[in-house]
Amino acid sequence: MNMTATPTIDRAASLPVDNASRLAIFDALHDSRGQDGLPVALTEKELFDRVIARLRVLVPRELHLAGDPQIYLHDKLIACAEDGLLSIGSLEGEAIIALAGKYPSVRY
Repeated sequence: MNMTATPTIDRAASLPVDNASRLAIFDALHDSRGQDGLPVALTEKELFDRVIARLRVLVPRELHLAGDPQIYLHDKLIACAEDGLLSIGSLEGEAIIALAGKYPSVRY
């Protein structure tokens, strides 16, 4: 019997380095529900108010190194939009953020 060793995949390495931030942003958007029970779009300020406490627990060092938590969040929103997790639009000059239908990666 010939048993060939299969290379193992380092699944943690396949996650984005900022995956904790992406999950926090996704959760905050997912938790914002309208009267119909569906997630609603939020302004960047509304999302900041909902997610900053989670980020301070999950990524305190990153926030500290970034200096300005609002700039840190904005950069993460751009990364999430580029990955297809959310969409960013504009209404009267203010950024509007909504889920795009893709889910962030989770490994157990």
